Amino acid sequence: MKEKIIIYTNENCNYCSQVKDILTENNYKFEEVVANADSVEWNKVIVTTGVPNTPILLFKGTYFVPGRDFNDENHLVNILNGFDQVKVTTTNELILERIKTLAYFFNNAFARLYTDIQAIKKNLDIESQGFNTEENGDKSAS
Repeated sequence: MKEKIIIYTNENCNYCSQVKDILTENNYKFEEVVANADSVEWNKVIVTTGVPNTPILLFKGTYFVPGRDFNDENHLVNILNGFDQVKVTTTNELILERIKTLAYFFNNAFARLYTDIQAIKKNLDIESQGFNTEENGDKSAS
């Protein structure tokens, strides 16, 4: 028997419904907690994960957040199915791995930002040169 999942949802969240449907299809038992109905528990989830969005799942002491931990509901089921095989030996090991992942994502974000800034700078330089050429052309015509 599969261990029960706690899923934090919002009443108006279509994605929450999709996740619940696929969990049911894959024989996962879950307890639904509506985020705004249990504000104390939901606030604990937000403080712990740093994410105020639903759905968030709690399975075997680990939170699973869409976008951060899974891309779609099928990806989530694949992760849950293989989760029993994952053994983290210590909390420190888990924290270290999460910090390394965070550093990786920050590095990628700053690299993309640098690339975007360089493209903007190049466009501004081109526009500036065109503007200066037009000014010079106007001065010589007077």
